[in-house]
Amino acid sequence: MNLIRPYVGYGSIDTFSTIFSSNYNSLQVSFQKHFSASSLIEANYTWSKSLTNLMNGAAQNTYNLSPEYGPSGTDDRHVFNTDFVYDLPFFESQKGFIGRVLGGWEASGIINASAGEYATPSTTNFNDPGGLGLFVSTNSGKEVYPDQVGNPNHGAPHKVGQWYNVNAFENVPNSEHRPGDAQRASILGPGKWSVNLTAMKNFAITEGSKIQFRIETYNLLNHTNYNNPDTDLGDGTTGQILSAGDSRVLQLGLKYEF
Repeated sequence: MNLIRPYVGYGSIDTFSTIFSSNYNSLQVSFQKHFSASSLIEANYTWSKSLTNLMNGAAQNTYNLSPEYGPSGTDDRHVFNTDFVYDLPFFESQKGFIGRVLGGWEASGIINASAGEYATPSTTNFNDPGGLGLFVSTNSGKEVYPDQVGNPNHGAPHKVGQWYNVNAFENVPNSEHRPGDAQRASILGPGKWSVNLTAMKNFAITEGSKIQFRIETYNLLNHTNYNNPDTDLGDGTTGQILSAGDSRVLQLGLKYEF
């Protein structure tokens, strides 16, 4: 493809510029309620949109940056979280055997939920149809975009075996010498949610010291939070989800406060 490059006879020329544009708009709602002692509950919701043309590495086509404009890596359209702390009001003085056993308990938790993150389509078409030298350079950090012929999120199966509409993309025809016109970050990945819970038992030692035993759980319900699907057109696993986030984690802790 050297014959159709702007400077015939030269290999790829890497150029990087730290200039980019971005914008962020959001609606944020928060609720908080305090109860007796240290007990409280909070809830937060954010509806937002974050757009940028900041690329991972160099732009695919330095003569046309418009395909690089799309959702940023931190664009979570819907984010909800709630947290609580509850001091059990039983046997606060922890007197006697029963008070030592049943008193001093505290529970806290966090529930997180968010919409999916956006992923970028690419292709294993190593012909480099636009003559951009994307596969020659080891520093470009870019792959070839395919053509986008539909919306990958409309009619998407949203299954592990096929998350988005893979028919929304196709390789640039062999008879044409141009970059693909697909938009960066146009594939919406799966949403995520988790429940984290902690139970703590405080053992009063003296007036100013205590021992705290903690049971901490992350992703308590062991919900599977899938990572973004494979977005590489024609590699055999296109559209499939190949990995997921952490499963349930349980840990114990003991600390002395004075």
